[in-house]
Amino acid sequence: MKVRHESPSIVTQGLRQGNAGIGTQTVEPGSPTFGTEGVRPGSPDIGTQAVRYLSPDIGTQAVRHEIPDIGTPAVRHGSQSFETQDIGTLAVRHGSQSFETQGERHGSPDIGTLDVRHGSPDIGSQAVRHEIPDIVTLAVRHGSPSFETQGERHGSPDIGTQDVRHGSPSFETQGERHGSPDIGTQDVRHEIPGIGTLAVRHGSPSFETQVNVGQILRTESAPVLATSRRVPVEGVSFSIFCTLDAAITLIATFVKGPTSTQGGCTSSDSCGTGVSGYNVRLDSTSRILTLDITSLNSTRDSGTWRCEYNNTVSNNIALSQVAAVLDWSSVTFSPQLTSLPSSVTPQNTISVTVTTPCAAPAAVITWRYQQGVSGVPPSSASSSQGSCPSGQVQTTNTLSLPGNTAGLYNRQVSLTVSVEHDSFDPPTYTMSVTSNTIQFPVLVTSVTLLNISSDNEKLEQAAGQSMTLTCVTSASFPTSTVTWVTLPPGTTPTVSTETTSGVLVKTTSSVTFNVSRTDQGRSIHCQAENINGQTSPQSNRATLEVWYGPDTNQVRVTKPANTVVAEDRDLTLTCETLTSVSPGATFTWDYSDGSGIAGGSTGSVTGSTSTTWSQTRTFRPVRSKTDVRCSVRNTRTAVAVTKTLSLGDVKYPSPGRPTVQDFTSVMYAGVQKTIRCTVTGGNPLAFITWSCYNTSNTGSESSTEGTKTSSLTFLVTKHQNSRQCQCQATWMYGGYNETVTQTFTVYYPPDKPTTTNPGTLCEGESISLTCSSSPDHGNPPATFYWTKNNAAVHTGSSYTFSPVKADNGADIRCAAGNTYTDRAGTSRPQSDARQLSVYYVDVPTITPAATQTKKEGQSLSLTCSADSNPDNAVLSWTFNDSTIPGSSVMKADLSRSDDGEYVCTGRVNTGSVCPGGSLQGRSTVRVIVNCNPPQSGVPGSSLGIGLGLGLGICIIVIIVMGAALIYLRRRHLLSAHDRGKPAAQIQNRDTLEQPIGNTQNSDIQDLSQYARFEECAAQPYSQLKIYENTKGRVPHEPEYEGLQERSPATYEAVALHTYENMDRKVKDPTYANTSTTG
Repeated sequence: MKVRHESPSIVTQGLRQGNAGIGTQTVEPGSPTFGTEGVRPGSPDIGTQAVRYLSPDIGTQAVRHEIPDIGTPAVRHGSQSFETQDIGTLAVRHGSQSFETQGERHGSPDIGTLDVRHGSPDIGSQAVRHEIPDIVTLAVRHGSPSFETQGERHGSPDIGTQDVRHGSPSFETQGERHGSPDIGTQDVRHEIPGIGTLAVRHGSPSFETQVNVGQILRTESAPVLATSRRVPVEGVSFSIFCTLDAAITLIATFVKGPTSTQGGCTSSDSCGTGVSGYNVRLDSTSRILTLDITSLNSTRDSGTWRCEYNNTVSNNIALSQVAAVLDWSSVTFSPQLTSLPSSVTPQNTISVTVTTPCAAPAAVITWRYQQGVSGVPPSSASSSQGSCPSGQVQTTNTLSLPGNTAGLYNRQVSLTVSVEHDSFDPPTYTMSVTSNTIQFPVLVTSVTLLNISSDNEKLEQAAGQSMTLTCVTSASFPTSTVTWVTLPPGTTPTVSTETTSGVLVKTTSSVTFNVSRTDQGRSIHCQAENINGQTSPQSNRATLEVWYGPDTNQVRVTKPANTVVAEDRDLTLTCETLTSVSPGATFTWDYSDGSGIAGGSTGSVTGSTSTTWSQTRTFRPVRSKTDVRCSVRNTRTAVAVTKTLSLGDVKYPSPGRPTVQDFTSVMYAGVQKTIRCTVTGGNPLAFITWSCYNTSNTGSESSTEGTKTSSLTFLVTKHQNSRQCQCQATWMYGGYNETVTQTFTVYYPPDKPTTTNPGTLCEGESISLTCSSSPDHGNPPATFYWTKNNAAVHTGSSYTFSPVKADNGADIRCAAGNTYTDRAGTSRPQSDARQLSVYYVDVPTITPAATQTKKEGQSLSLTCSADSNPDNAVLSWTFNDSTIPGSSVMKADLSRSDDGEYVCTGRVNTGSVCPGGSLQGRSTVRVIVNCNPPQSGVPGSSLGIGLGLGLGICIIVIIVMGAALIYLRRRHLLSAHDRGKPAAQIQNRDTLEQPIGNTQNSDIQDLSQYARFEECAAQPYSQLKIYENTKGRVPHEPEYEGLQERSPATYEAVALHTYENMDRKVKDPTYANTSTTG
């Protein structure tokens, strides 16, 4: 439902009301569905306004919304002095400067929730939301110049930026603009000066009548006047509605002109009129007072109408323009819409003329597409009075729709023509007629070459065979024409059509022709057209591939020029066509006996249908098969051509390696040697070459059937040892190169050996001499043999020995020998002799050499001599650490002090030859000087006593010497390891110990020294030399020190107490007085 409130300057206003049964049709106020509602028509200068609410005494417009179930909410716009106390339930004033509580939410139990947002230019945004149980949600947004965009911006320039949304669960198009005939919903627009545009949108067709005229009441104290039709029609019923603000307290009347009362009602609901054809009634519930005119008479009913009650006056409605009835049945259609053609070609035009009878005002004729396309079809309209009565006109409208209208291609269209006139029934005041469906031209959109499925696809056929191509168009109207592109010359298509539905037709075009070799690569396609000037679709392109060849005698097999055909050598043959073959060729290779060619490789097939084809075959020929065949076959046909090539004499190398004879494992230098190299097989035979070290490498060749031999003679030299000798066999055509390698092993003698110069040697000092066959030790390497004075002394390259006196002046040599020298008839080379020079000093010779026993007073003569190299040895004597110069000792009157050892030393200065710079030799002689006792009284008695005493002394000496020798032997038997250990720690002690009684005389070097032992009266015991001859064997022992005389001592006491001072050291009870620490 749409309501527009405008001031006189607003041109376009309208009231559209609807309910579920009417949809979007206009309803004339006053009809049974609206009760006694009224609309005061506007003045003629407004145009086609249906409703104009203008209250001169308020200055602005006001809308009163009164809903029976809710109360009387009221909204007043633009009145600064309008208070809110007398509004009723709830009043909100917008735009008042004195209104303080902008933006508050107001509500009452009857209304539910009312949210009001107020705005003025300095506030920026306003909104009113009404939430009503019956309507669910009503939102109102008001705007001022500073109001940007609240919610969505709906509408056109005459709406502004305000909207009202009513919603319920079934309201599906909230927020959209409704109100046009093709949407089916209703709008309410309030355009209020100073505020902008207020739009109210109502729901979908299922949204019943949320707000109707009977519920819209003015909230001002003055009543509101309205009419049932937008324009009164002569002779047609007409109603005027007066909506009261409150119950009638006195009387409510309809007044025409200044004072002419046409009827009314009292407070008691008593209604009446004095005009025939009028009827006045009151709906006390809705407070709508209605005046019904049964048949409008322009003469009687014209004038300015208003309603007055309770001292208030409604707005004025002027009934000055009256429409004449337009007879719908008199409207003519040429031709009739229902007889229009079912299709139209691009060359034809649909033309229809609609003419109305005379009427006032002029009828409005409009065309629209009913289906198939949106928009308005082209037409031209005109009105003229013609023969019509004064004030009436006749209207004509002609539709002209060409068949070549591009926007209608491929469409099925029906047309509706509508005639609008004030005399037709509200709310649309329109009558309509719809044509039958018209098929406009359908462009051919495609043409398909059925033989292929993709562009540039190949179509294959053997030359001379027939080929048929077929193209089919899409269904079109009018019928399409098919054109073939690049057909072979002389080809004529055959065409057929097929109707698919209605006027739509498919066109089929086929061509048949014989394929020739010249058609190779030809590209063929088709194109279709059914409307001149429109783009012609084209099919995919087919490319002809014609199969032909190979031609007879147009195949050849070749081998490279100057090529030798040899076994085990790759040979490449080429097989090629001399003319083109399409689509391609395959090649087969074999020998003329049908056997396959083994091994090798086959090249790829090269070429193209526009040139020739070829393939290579690489293999190794065999001597037993000399004819090779190549067969060329078309890849798509059975045509084949075979060509044979003879290989001729097949060459081949020796199948084996050369062999070398008479090359012995060992050769002897100086011997002449002949060796042979042999190669068997090959066509032709191989070449033989020698490469042997230190030879001429020139062999003499001999050939027998299938074998070649080369002999090489040379003198063996030692320089060939470990060198190589090679026999190489090669073939003149290459591919064969075999080499046998031997290594010389040559035995030859070593060079003459040389020895190191020994120089001057020192007796007893070790020396090493070396022997070397430099620079060559021979092969096998030499073994070295040493001789001294021609006697073999050592084998090896190094001879180590300690020279002695006998080596002085000896000749020493070294000989080198190996397998070569040890053969019969050969000898070992020897080094030059070297004479040894040895420095030595022989042990001096003392004369006399034996121990000398003398008595006191006798004389002593000793001489000493020594052999030496050099022979200038210096001789000297030593006695009791005293040196006696010279080579002899001469003493005339011996005393006991001359008793002892006399040592002769021979010394030679050797310089750096010997360690210490000298050599010396020693020799010792023992001189014993016995006492010479004085002579006493009775000789017989003295002799007896002397003999007895001498015998006693001898016995004592023997006992003491035995004990000493046993001790010394014990110490001699102890190992160096055991010495210094306690006796208990000495292993195998029992085997080492011997009783003293077992002492042998051999333990005493010379017993004769004791034989004539004589007592010297004044001789102290400490000078006894019992152990003198044992000094060389027994180390100095401290236990022998401290031997003291005990007077009167006897030799028995000496014997018994020899070791008594040793008890502190002896730990072993066996040798109680013996020390083991020696």
